[in-house]
Amino acid sequence: METLLQEHDFKLLKRVGTLIGIDEVGRGALAGPVFTAACLLNKALFEDKAQLAQTSIMRDSKKMSEKKRLSAFSTLVELKEAGLIDYAITSASVKEIDQKNISGATLLSMKRSLSTLITRIDPAADYSILIDGKPLPLSIFPYPHKNIIGGDDRSLSIAMASILAKVSRDAYMKSLDARFPGYGFAQNKGYGTKCHRQSVLAKGSCPAHRPLFLRKILQKA
Repeated sequence: METLLQEHDFKLLKRVGTLIGIDEVGRGALAGPVFTAACLLNKALFEDKAQLAQTSIMRDSKKMSEKKRLSAFSTLVELKEAGLIDYAITSASVKEIDQKNISGATLLSMKRSLSTLITRIDPAADYSILIDGKPLPLSIFPYPHKNIIGGDDRSLSIAMASILAKVSRDAYMKSLDARFPGYGFAQNKGYGTKCHRQSVLAKGSCPAHRPLFLRKILQKA
């Protein structure tokens, strides 16, 4: 193994046949959906040394440059086409965030990613689910799972999910920039930068913004 993330998942795969890593992107943004991804890998990936070497740059997507993230995303697409991994990328809308709050909407998107992926797994397969962050009560997330604090920088499968969700959400936010110009979505990806907050105060909000997240900013206007 070339990285600690690879080593972590390789050790787990000695006990289970398949790993599914789940991560989210966009919880703290002022605008746009929250995206999640579920990424599946098994021993086959670790048996292909050339392909495995390409995953050595993968880690927490927030700690990667945009160029490296895009390269890693392309690698993940190739790995999926080669049958070495599988993944599902989903989101929860601004409306769903407003209705369910960010935690509820993130949970909804995670369920969507996971349920989509599970439909493509052999029902008899033995798999383990890894989630970045704190554990989720089975009463609201009815899938047995293991939580890993800082998992996107400790587990390869979670890091892969992080990259998939981040690149997908960034691309979506760039598309929103053309629909709602003047907020800098292509640059800030919906996060509350100084320029973004100033634009909201000057122009007001747009349909891409999360009403609950703008309350404090607009109250100061």
